Amino acid sequence: PIAAFLGAFEERKGLPLLLAAWPLVRERRPDARLLVMGKGALEVLAREAVAIDASIELLVDPSRDTISGALAGAKALVLPSQRRPRWREQVGLPIVEGLAAGCVVVTTSETGLADWLTEEGHY
Repeated sequence: PIAAFLGAFEERKGLPLLLAAWPLVRERRPDARLLVMGKGALEVLAREAVAIDASIELLVDPSRDTISGALAGAKALVLPSQRRPRWREQVGLPIVEGLAAGCVVVTTSETGLADWLTEEGHY
């Protein structure tokens, strides 16, 4: 069971929330793995998480082919977007790529597609 994060390593994309929640996921699913893909200002945070938790893998600035292959092996794409005063996630390329790969999308209500995703069996 692989969960993936794909996007900018920024607070608004929810990477800190995901990394903080990951230990709770591992309590319930000790076999779970997290694949973090992207690049950005919070790369140091991602590297720190990898250093202390062997269940987390990091791919910095992966190629499109690498992303496609990784998502094909993932069960879920987790995107905990956080609204900012002048920004709200709309569709987002990661969501499109996750859906194309057959991933279950797990996101927040801050995503512009939240209602549609819920209606289609995502979370």
